[in-house]
Amino acid sequence: IRHSSKNSSSEKTINNDRNDHVLKMKEVMNNFLEMKNKIKGIELNDNDKINKIIDYSHEISKIGLDCPSVFNFRKEIILKLIKNLMPIDDLCVLIKKEFQNLMELAKDDPKSYEIWYHRLWLIDSIYKYELSINKSVYAIEFINNDDRNFHVWNFRMEIINRKILIEPQNKYLIAVQEMEYLEERGKKSFANYSVYHFITKYFEYLNNEDKILKLSTYIDQTIEMLLFSGDEHAFWIFLKWI
Repeated sequence: IRHSSKNSSSEKTINNDRNDHVLKMKEVMNNFLEMKNKIKGIELNDNDKINKIIDYSHEISKIGLDCPSVFNFRKEIILKLIKNLMPIDDLCVLIKKEFQNLMELAKDDPKSYEIWYHRLWLIDSIYKYELSINKSVYAIEFINNDDRNFHVWNFRMEIINRKILIEPQNKYLIAVQEMEYLEERGKKSFANYSVYHFITKYFEYLNNEDKILKLSTYIDQTIEMLLFSGDEHAFWIFLKWI
């Protein structure tokens, strides 16, 4: 009887949470549709009104972080501004502001797919217009906060890959630096699967001599770790790759 009562209480809590989530998402979509209606008739050269709409969509994003429609709407606005030849200085201000908004959202929910994919889309826009980027792009702050967040590591890999595409003459140096960074993170975070996974991605850019040295070091270190902790899957997967 006690067991049934406990289960009933748990189910009631789950149902209440679901109902709250449904109501929350209804609020998000109603606000979103209201915002879509507001933009009709607004001239895209009216920066003040455009900024207000961007700010409004940002507030809606806080309510429902994983609502793709809101982020797609923001992309739509930015693309229209670019198509209409928005002055480069104004575009820089807009994209910088969008980055700041995304940083704020990511701190609240660092594992949201929508935030990281939208940020990556912005990065591509920046590279396209050859605008400068800073170290915050590489998500070091978020890795320091949670170095097992695969969303952040995957985003970082996408950025490094783009850097290699832009600077193919430096791909060896870029790969070596990133592998050194990963190896340092591995020392601080025991059996971190992301570290070993992304080491394998940059390995291909090394020359044959470096590959032999790295493999020799990796196999000794991995076997040592397995002797110390043989139930860590990350080490077995990495050993299989070696």
